[in-house]
Amino acid sequence: MNLVILSGQYYPREPKENRHEFAIRESYKSKGEWDSMFHSCCAFGQTAEFIQEYFTEGEVITIQGRLSSKVKETSEGNRTFVNVTVDRAVFPAKPKKGLEPKAEESSSQTDAFDPFSGTSGRLRDRVKDYGAD
Repeated sequence: MNLVILSGQYYPREPKENRHEFAIRESYKSKGEWDSMFHSCCAFGQTAEFIQEYFTEGEVITIQGRLSSKVKETSEGNRTFVNVTVDRAVFPAKPKKGLEPKAEESSSQTDAFDPFSGTSGRLRDRVKDYGAD
């Protein structure tokens, strides 16, 4: 089974005909410091249209898809590029009451990645989920 689920900040690239390429920024703590990793993603058809219409740069997105890879010849030799082909995109759920960080914890991490800061509650309530079935 080839299944990938990612959630992070959305960073679009220049749209192309019938496809939409973007990156998802996943933030994590490493050795006490916040760091980021960008995952290359590509959506097609109605899924691409949905993402372009409802998500803006920096907003949190959750996608489901599959890994694909290409080997390309470069001046440094062959390189393998890994991409996520997106089958479905959704707005991430809000945390349930009692699961939010305590005030003293969140104030000590002012630069911490907040996966729910960029989502629009009103938009999320109107459009819950979309997938290319």
